[in-house]
Amino acid sequence: ASWVSAQFEVEKRRRAEMGFDDMLLRLQQALYSEAGERLAGLIREQFPVAMIDEFQDTDPIQYGIFERIYRISENHGDTGLFMIGDPKQAIYAFRGADIYTYLAARRATQGRLHSLDTNYRSSEGMVAAVNQVFQQAEARPSGRGAFLFREADDNPLPFVAVRAQGRSEQLMLQGQPCAALQCWQLPSDEPVSMGVYRQQMATSCASHIVGLLNASQHGTAGFAHANGHLRPCLPSDIAILVRDGHEAQRIRAELAARGVRSVYLSDKDSVFAAQEAHDLLAWLKACAEPDSERLLKAALASLTLDLSLPALDRLNQDERVWESWVMRFRAYRDTWQRQGVLPMLRQLLHDFELPRTLIRRTDGERVLTNLLHLAELLQQAAGELDGEQALIRHLADHLASSGQAGEEQILRLESDEQLVKVVTIHKSKGLEYPLVYLPFICSSKPVDGSRLPLAWHDSQGNAHLTLTPDATQVERADDERLAEDLRLLYVALTRAQHACWLGVADLKRGNHKRSSLHRSALGYLLGGGAELADSKQLTGWLQALAATSAHITCPGLPEADRALYHTPQLQHQLVPARMP
Repeated sequence: ASWVSAQFEVEKRRRAEMGFDDMLLRLQQALYSEAGERLAGLIREQFPVAMIDEFQDTDPIQYGIFERIYRISENHGDTGLFMIGDPKQAIYAFRGADIYTYLAARRATQGRLHSLDTNYRSSEGMVAAVNQVFQQAEARPSGRGAFLFREADDNPLPFVAVRAQGRSEQLMLQGQPCAALQCWQLPSDEPVSMGVYRQQMATSCASHIVGLLNASQHGTAGFAHANGHLRPCLPSDIAILVRDGHEAQRIRAELAARGVRSVYLSDKDSVFAAQEAHDLLAWLKACAEPDSERLLKAALASLTLDLSLPALDRLNQDERVWESWVMRFRAYRDTWQRQGVLPMLRQLLHDFELPRTLIRRTDGERVLTNLLHLAELLQQAAGELDGEQALIRHLADHLASSGQAGEEQILRLESDEQLVKVVTIHKSKGLEYPLVYLPFICSSKPVDGSRLPLAWHDSQGNAHLTLTPDATQVERADDERLAEDLRLLYVALTRAQHACWLGVADLKRGNHKRSSLHRSALGYLLGGGAELADSKQLTGWLQALAATSAHITCPGLPEADRALYHTPQLQHQLVPARMP
């Protein structure tokens, strides 16, 4: 690995190329070299004041650069550095962000800390409920605080209750104000598997959403304003927050079965990872070499084109049918060579009537958006590449590395229509939604040391990496994982403006019979890290939480039913067309 890294640096310098990481690393090296103080002085002179937003996502190298330039701990009066961030929202460790960097900055600026203590997003009930959930854990005398950073009397990451500006409107269900935080418990005599938990919660959550939307149409649910007006709840008011694509798939399938359309938003899903991208590669190969029987048949048999089996069988039986396909793809090649790849792909979509065919499918809008997005990316790439084969190779390379999605490759929103948003918690950070569902919030992925290399931090906050972890290191790494899960839960709960529903269950991992709920963020907040003696104890934990606040309730799990959502008919009158 060291040799590859060194050779990579040599090759980049030979080609005079650099990436984003190089900009940081080379600036850091320059600042800490002999002439580093002179460079720092020039930067200070040009930028005497700097502000860093979302500072909790800073990594050690970035912090080292700012420390060198602005001498944070010395606190010079001729410069100003303002680091704005919320450590409770530090959830990007997988991208290199390091909460220990934030803690180092906090120590360096002791006595110069200022807080924004009022929430302007959520209702007073929602803020009070979230405060109570975390204060309960923070107040335990024997625990390590709500975010696991308390040691003896020192807590660099405390939970401090925030005040609420409040909202003018109020969520009403069946004519009654709705409790801000509601916990749905999956009843069981023993710990249940993750599969059962996800399935039960998905069906109950989808049924509840349908009931809420249908009640809104009948005027029995909605947002009541001070003037007495009741605005009905719409699908676009609802966000379902999940951890990954598997959870999203499960809940979206249940929503689709009940006639509720949804959109999935993730901050790392690449458009190149979609099935359409693989089919597009087959189409390009066939258009570049239309006389190749193997390539043309592969293109016509692609899932996205969705040709019928009898139509595909005719390719083998009828010479004239085969010849007509060859001629059509030769025409595509001509269009590609004369006008470019984007006009050629649009012509292909039009000829196969894909927009009309896809729109009938539940995921059709998503597929069509991906195809148009890919066509645009290919058109941009074609400007820097020479010939069809170079573009095909470019697409094939991206398919091979679709795990690393650049900013321009992230899946696009397919529609601005009234859709329920299914969003990863990471993607939801910084956003707000009137109603939030967290149906799978008890799921967790404890660190067991099987995924290597293992990353962990020592008691001084220094990062370590090991290929041969011992039990202590695995325990430390899992402790950090739980701490990040707690921050992730905080982000999820604070997205809601009016109400949030949580799916709670006593879970087990794999074939083990023992409960693993205490290793999840919600389990830690409820029980302080104690393992459940039996599944009935969970009911006691939830009732104890509900007893502490009027804004928290624990109703039974909504009954799963097959009721359908009936989309309201639009009553708009068309106005006369305007003359250009």
